[in-house]
Amino acid sequence: MPSQESLTKNGLSLHTKLFLTIAIFITLIVLLVSFIVLEHERDTRFMELEERADRMINLVSESVAYSIWNVDIIGLNEQLEWLASDPEIAQFTITAIGYGKVFEITTPLELPVDPIIRFRDINFTDNETGSQKIGEVRIVLTRSLVEKDIIKARKFISIFVIVFLLILYSITFLFLRHMVSGPVNRLQVMVDKIAFGELQIRCPIESSDELGRLAIRFNTMADRLEESTLDLHDKENRLQFVLEGSQLGYWDWDIPSGVVIRDARWANMLGYTLEELNLTVDDWSDLLHPDDKEMAWKSINDHLEGRTKAHDIEYRMKTKDGKFRWILDQAKLVSWDEHGRPLRMCGTQKDITERKLAEKEREKLQNRLIQSQKMESVGQLAGGVAHDFNNMLSVILGYTELAIDQTDQTAPLYQNLQEIYNAGKRSADITRQLLAFARKQTVVPKILDLNTSVEGMLKMLERLIGEDISLVWIPKSERNLIKIDPSQLDQLLVNFCVNARDAISGGGKIIIETGNVAFGEKYCHEHPEFLQGDYVYLTVSDDGSGMDEEVLQKIFEPFFTTKELGRGTGLGMATVYGIIKQNDGFINVYSELGLGTSFNVYFPIQLNDSDYTEQKKILETNTCGTETILIVEDDIMVLKLAKVMLERLGYHVLIANTPTEALELVETNSTNIHLTLTDVVMSEMTGRELANRIETLCPESKILFMSGYTADVIAHRGLLDDSVCFIHKPLTIKELSIKVREALEQS
Repeated sequence: MPSQESLTKNGLSLHTKLFLTIAIFITLIVLLVSFIVLEHERDTRFMELEERADRMINLVSESVAYSIWNVDIIGLNEQLEWLASDPEIAQFTITAIGYGKVFEITTPLELPVDPIIRFRDINFTDNETGSQKIGEVRIVLTRSLVEKDIIKARKFISIFVIVFLLILYSITFLFLRHMVSGPVNRLQVMVDKIAFGELQIRCPIESSDELGRLAIRFNTMADRLEESTLDLHDKENRLQFVLEGSQLGYWDWDIPSGVVIRDARWANMLGYTLEELNLTVDDWSDLLHPDDKEMAWKSINDHLEGRTKAHDIEYRMKTKDGKFRWILDQAKLVSWDEHGRPLRMCGTQKDITERKLAEKEREKLQNRLIQSQKMESVGQLAGGVAHDFNNMLSVILGYTELAIDQTDQTAPLYQNLQEIYNAGKRSADITRQLLAFARKQTVVPKILDLNTSVEGMLKMLERLIGEDISLVWIPKSERNLIKIDPSQLDQLLVNFCVNARDAISGGGKIIIETGNVAFGEKYCHEHPEFLQGDYVYLTVSDDGSGMDEEVLQKIFEPFFTTKELGRGTGLGMATVYGIIKQNDGFINVYSELGLGTSFNVYFPIQLNDSDYTEQKKILETNTCGTETILIVEDDIMVLKLAKVMLERLGYHVLIANTPTEALELVETNSTNIHLTLTDVVMSEMTGRELANRIETLCPESKILFMSGYTADVIAHRGLLDDSVCFIHKPLTIKELSIKVREALEQS
């Protein structure tokens, strides 16, 4: 079917149509009138010819009667000579009875078609005989002369008609152009301008006729169209502002054809231009993430079949660079056919990738908060019992250790004492682990050489993992100094190696490696939990069974374990995580099922090694001594135990069960007390307050604090700083001897 534009482009103008119509009508009228006039003239001439024939034959029949009666042929010829010159007479014959033809005129031409023929009897009347027929007259007239005259008249009339019609056509053309086609053409020009957006154009009112009224109506229509167009543009602008402000791209799906109209914003979400995308629903489907395609089509089909009020779903779509972005797709059906079948569906899409990332990050933070709350809860529980439990463990471990030293190793009692001691140590380790993962463990960080510390643990670790697993040590770091409590570093290595041992079935290999690494701005931006700077790393890798993603997500949760019942407490990795965070470090875990696991721990590099040199010097000195030490402890059993241990080491010991007793002893022995070993939390005053009083009375006396409370309690009392000497309960002879010597040697 031809388009409207092709019809208007190829069609005749209104002026031409009117002119042709009027011209044809005038031509027909003029031709009809001309035909009627000519036919009337022809008929009149023929009637006149027939009347002449009648007159002529009557005249001849009367005039020649006497000549024929008297048989006067010569007179007859003279009498009828005039007939020979008449061009209309084709044949004239007079026949006398008894004589035959006495006169005849015949043309040399054939007789004309449809001639006029007349016959008349010649009668002679006299007084004697009366009237009698004496002959006959026959006359034949031709119509050709009349026909010739008619033909001439036709030619004249034709020329006249042509000239007349040309003049009339010109007048009609000019009249139509001035009165009809001119105003119509001007109206058409106005319409074309409005059609191309010039909505301010109006038609001039040139007359009060139908064209004038049409112009008035058209101007009214143009006014309303301009108002509607301006209102439509305003609505379109508001819609575009809304789409731009809400960062929405729209789409319009023609369901029967499958064609989908999209805007540029929709395409730009995926990194395309509109020209680069095919406008079909199948092409849209091809861009969906394989895991989301079925879900997206189900949402659409549910809405098409009336099971949902709207299509509202989030899915991923492939961008031009091959990545996937999250899209929020919302749409509704807007058109149906007469049978209720859906025809058209319109909707919007929004890029929600940033929101999804934020939700993921929020979920991660939520998990961290839950984890922190778990650790806080267990930490509060552990802190609540730590003081009393550590005091009891101090007594158990201390006296057991003393008993072991006084018992022959071959005696049956020695093994029993050793088991008691080991059970007490395990109990102390459990308490320490609980406090470590809750970051409430009281620690005294020292500057350590990481390589030296690891090397000192290798033999113990080899015994721990067994003979069927080889331990590989690869020291790479050049700057090895880190700041951490030595016991915490031991805990890290033991937990890593025990987990690696349990993950290896049969023979295997564990690799311990150290090195240096620097984290820049880009890496820290991608890993928000890391900070820029130089670090020493400690890596423990194994070729065991590895872990899947689900286990990796929970590996640092307290009480989470993959070991069978009775083989794990679920506190090992939680302890590791707590220790690392407590010492401003970071940890990464890489693992694949069947390939093994690698734990990477990062500690800030310590550039000042003066403290490390001092600590090393203290450890190399003799841990025994003869100085006078004042012990202040409100738990009588711990007080007695500490006295026995220090006396075993050769020290002279004074004891006080309360701060008041301690101050009295200091006042009476101010010149002889070299060190005060005091509990932190006591009823009369804190250990810090007591230390200040003692320093006033005896400025040369050194202070060593001890406590079984958690770090938050001790920090509240202002003890956790680098200048303070501190030992954590439960007490052992070895640790006590080192800490006492360290405090005494401190400058």
